[in-house]
Amino acid sequence: PGFFDLHVARIGFYCDEASKKDEDMVTSISVDTLSKEEVKKKRPVLLKILLPISKLFFSEKANRRKSAMGILKKRGMSRLGAVRWGIKSRGKSYGILTGVASAAAIIAIDSFRTVLRTALKICLFYPFVVVGRAIKLFKKYILRMKVKEMPQMTE
Repeated sequence: PGFFDLHVARIGFYCDEASKKDEDMVTSISVDTLSKEEVKKKRPVLLKILLPISKLFFSEKANRRKSAMGILKKRGMSRLGAVRWGIKSRGKSYGILTGVASAAAIIAIDSFRTVLRTALKICLFYPFVVVGRAIKLFKKYILRMKVKEMPQMTE
């Protein structure tokens, strides 16, 4: 995934020599492509703001770490044991100081993600749920309207 450089010489319509007529032929057009920097410059301001924020929540590395932690927990390893194992394995490859530093950075960014996600849930999601339920109760008991009951997700 990502950008690549494609050089297009000519785009147009082609036909065999036998069916070629001057009035039927369309001239080819040149195609201008944008570089990665030009694409970044032309993004709307809202997208420029939201993309870095979305990377905090939707990180492929974080998803892989979460999956790996789930596998390690199934094998009976605690979170602290997994951190120790990560430091030890990185220490063998890059040195113990680098292993400790990278583990600390991972713990810090994952903690920040968790705190931010929880804060957004409390500040945005839960108030919408409360308002929605209040409107539903108002319609049901004050206005005496029939309100559709949503099916329960638990069994």
